[in-house]
Amino acid sequence: MNALDGSLLDELSMVFKKYRDDTDTRVIIIYSNAKEYFISGGDIGYISSFSGPIDAKEHIAKVQDTFNMIENLNKPVIAAISGIALGGGCELAMSCHVRIASENAKFGQPEIKIGLIPGAGGTQRLSRICGKGIAAELVLTGDTIGAERALKIGLVNHVVPEGTLIQEAEKIAKKIISTAPLASQYALEILNRSDDRSLEDGLNMERDLFALLCTTADMLEGINAFKEKRKPNFVGK
Repeated sequence: MNALDGSLLDELSMVFKKYRDDTDTRVIIIYSNAKEYFISGGDIGYISSFSGPIDAKEHIAKVQDTFNMIENLNKPVIAAISGIALGGGCELAMSCHVRIASENAKFGQPEIKIGLIPGAGGTQRLSRICGKGIAAELVLTGDTIGAERALKIGLVNHVVPEGTLIQEAEKIAKKIISTAPLASQYALEILNRSDDRSLEDGLNMERDLFALLCTTADMLEGINAFKEKRKPNFVGK
């Protein structure tokens, strides 16, 4: 059920590093081939094998590093979530930039039910995305919620029928791909760094990157295409 253990984390890290450095890749969609589950959560057997807090800390640091890399990637990541996304599965989804859920998707942070707390960003990203009150309720009760409530609280962007999940994710990906690559990269960089800086610092960064984009060939192409009422041909320069 795609439970998060050391092996799966290694694979995720390897794949995202590969496509991070691939200049031909503009957008990444992550999904499960099994519609019943996205990621079921942490591997309980793997967690119970820890010999002490040092093992536990090393494992959760590895999870956090992997999810942080995904969140701070230089290109957008879309999570197409079908079925169960609990614990680490919910946390992986939250590290992605856009989340689309099928109608059968289920989310939650049930760690407290086995005497733990979320360790891969559940207490941090959930409160930033949905607000402190919602995060407190889900983390302290361990409740599982369906796709419609996830949409209502802002945990996902869209809820779609199961059979159209990947197609809907690809529609958003194609819209992103049609934009100027540098503008997309800079916008994502600002959005990713907005939580850890003041409004003033964020506005300063926005101003600087806006000014840089005004010197690009793509900006000139975009303006000319707008004036000429045609689709722009962006080249990433």
